[in-house]
Amino acid sequence: MNIALISPIMFDLGAYTIAPQLKANGHNVRLLFILELMNTCYAPARLSKRAISHIATFLKSSDLIGINCLSENYHKTAIFIDSIRAMINKPVIWGGIHATLNPEDCIKHVDIVCVGEGEEAIVDLAGRMEKNEELNSIQNLIFKPDDAGAADIQLRPPVDLNSLKPFDYDLESQFVVEKDLIRNVEERDFKGNFLTYSSRGCPFKCSYCCNSTMLGKTYIGQKYCRQRDVEPVVEELKVIKNKFPSCKAIWFNEADFLHGKDHKIIEEFSKKYKAEIGIPFYMWTNPASIKEESIRSLVGAGFKGVNIGTVNANPEIQESIYNRTATPELYKRASAILRDNGVSVEYDFILCNPYESNAHILNNINLLRDLPPPFKTVIYSLTYFPETELYRRAVADGIIKDRGPVSSYIEAAYKTWIFNYETVYLNIVASLLRGRARKVRFIGKVYGLLPDSVLGILISKPFVKFFSLKIFRFTVYPLFGISIKMGFASIKKISKFQQNR
Repeated sequence: MNIALISPIMFDLGAYTIAPQLKANGHNVRLLFILELMNTCYAPARLSKRAISHIATFLKSSDLIGINCLSENYHKTAIFIDSIRAMINKPVIWGGIHATLNPEDCIKHVDIVCVGEGEEAIVDLAGRMEKNEELNSIQNLIFKPDDAGAADIQLRPPVDLNSLKPFDYDLESQFVVEKDLIRNVEERDFKGNFLTYSSRGCPFKCSYCCNSTMLGKTYIGQKYCRQRDVEPVVEELKVIKNKFPSCKAIWFNEADFLHGKDHKIIEEFSKKYKAEIGIPFYMWTNPASIKEESIRSLVGAGFKGVNIGTVNANPEIQESIYNRTATPELYKRASAILRDNGVSVEYDFILCNPYESNAHILNNINLLRDLPPPFKTVIYSLTYFPETELYRRAVADGIIKDRGPVSSYIEAAYKTWIFNYETVYLNIVASLLRGRARKVRFIGKVYGLLPDSVLGILISKPFVKFFSLKIFRFTVYPLFGISIKMGFASIKKISKFQQNR
């Protein structure tokens, strides 16, 4: 069969994992990356009528079309699918995290929805379609006209990661939409950065994250968090190293690289990686997973940088709102270990949380000031993704309406703005801290746009008290909130594809 897999994310791990499984079973697979389907904060890109026409032509030879998206891209993806299906009559299967958590949203627009992991399900589907066999009994799949969702769907167990075929990086079968045209992916598109993974799943149940639902609903009672053996990971990276001389960095794209690996495994990985790969590598992890001995071993192998999230200085917010256990002391300890070993760090912070008071935000700002520079601060607005624990809580508390999921960071910020004007000022100050934290000669510490001396003034009691006066809380801040809402409304309007361009 000829199969096309579409993703809004360049070098998407899902597509990169599924494609070689299909190829190993005799199917022809092409990947198409459509970056215009990704939401951006202020100006979502648009697909022209010309681009849609070229994509439809590209897909005409496909016997099956697969597509995935994140929840924030759902609306744009649905419009895109409807546009394509109006031009070509091909079966479409929708997978990914939004399809897993909200299959009833997706089945309205496609023929098949994949719930949960898709590597084995899509191979089963393609094989049966090729032989004209019965399809309805395939595990993990929902078929039209069944729009009841995933309540009674039969799921196969999480896949054994070591049984999967490795990425093949066959660029001749990978394409990207660029300037309304479709071209082959080229080595330069990677910009020297290549992705892999050593594990799948997340051991934590953060209330705002899809993994809490995956663990508590989709794969309840099953081993969703799994590790790959060291050998296949290194072998896959050897292919990258040998095929792409421009490779300058490897990113382990997984929830927590360190979790689930004892020091023996870390040592095995470090020795093999240093001897056979030797390219600087980066990871995501949790402060609780950071141990001095393991970090030293990894640094010796080429470990250069890490992203740590989500930083919060308030145990009551961490535990009762986010369902997390990391404490300020844990972040400080992890920061010291990473600094002493020369590892660059990014910290994720969440702003615009209506459950936080000014005191909570001040604690977060002061924790950031206590972390040793240099580091980078990454700022997010709290977003309520449908079917997560936090989404349901926000609905119950009247912050958002049910089935009205927040689909962009702008709308998330607006929801907080109208719910808790008291914290608007400090949220604005905290947002100015995004970017590099460093020491500057004659100035001292600088966080993003703000020198520490200026930051200290902005968060002082007189300033906070002044900018919390009713004149701001009931005039300026609401007007700013309305402007955010109007901006979001205009974005939703222009994000529809320009069929007449």
